[in-house]
Amino acid sequence: MDTFECNANPGRVIGSGTLQKLPDEVVRLDIKAPLAETVKAVLKAAMHTPTHIADKAVEYPKAQDVDGVVSVKGGSTIGLGKAISTRTGLPHLCIPTT
Repeated sequence: MDTFECNANPGRVIGSGTLQKLPDEVVRLDIKAPLAETVKAVLKAAMHTPTHIADKAVEYPKAQDVDGVVSVKGGSTIGLGKAISTRTGLPHLCIPTT
């Protein structure tokens, strides 16, 4: 697939090799302290993550004073990252690998 950029809001960078653009996206979104932990281990992401886990996960970035969310891997991690972003208003960078 050819790489392309979609200048929608929110923006999207799609295609093979686009991980190289992650630093540019972090700068563009002015993210200085991203939440980029192993969400599965720390926040208990799992397939069909229960609501009480998502509710608890939303509190984590507030306690850590982060200003953005970076989700890497598959559906559970990315879904939890989206929930955190949606509920907190933090920008979300999503890097699907599956």
